[in-house]
Amino acid sequence: MAVGSKGMPQTRYSMRPVVLFLAAWLAGCASEPVVDVYLVSISPAPSTLFEQRAELKLRFQNLQEAPLKATGVDLRLMVNDRQIARGVDNTAFTIPPLSDATASVIVSSSVFDTVRQLLAMKDVQTFSYGLKGRLHTPGTSRYFEKSGEIGRTGLSTLAPPGN
Repeated sequence: MAVGSKGMPQTRYSMRPVVLFLAAWLAGCASEPVVDVYLVSISPAPSTLFEQRAELKLRFQNLQEAPLKATGVDLRLMVNDRQIARGVDNTAFTIPPLSDATASVIVSSSVFDTVRQLLAMKDVQTFSYGLKGRLHTPGTSRYFEKSGEIGRTGLSTLAPPGN
């Protein structure tokens, strides 16, 4: 046994098993999402002169064999890699096992930010969009992220009939 600089005995042991265990555990946690999310539609919501609001209808898919009880959602809506709106909702809902459920979130954006985005996109034919957020569940949060692209002609498919 070696003696350390303060006269205390030093034990030689390898940290390798601990590091391997932590790496395997973290890989297992990150390997499979528990919930997946899809943007179903966007509808106008009451707005003011300085604030744009919209209702996003989302479909959450539960990829596990147990029900998933949600206590709320918070999310950011990105367009062309820039945040255009943010929203929260505290409506509780349950996603049955290996099934899906829909939820709505009102998102808000400054009119100035919206106009700035629209001016920057006036000649763009294809938009990238992204949803980044958390599904709040008792005791924890389930993070989600979804992205895609849509052309100008496909934008009408996001708005429900009659809007």
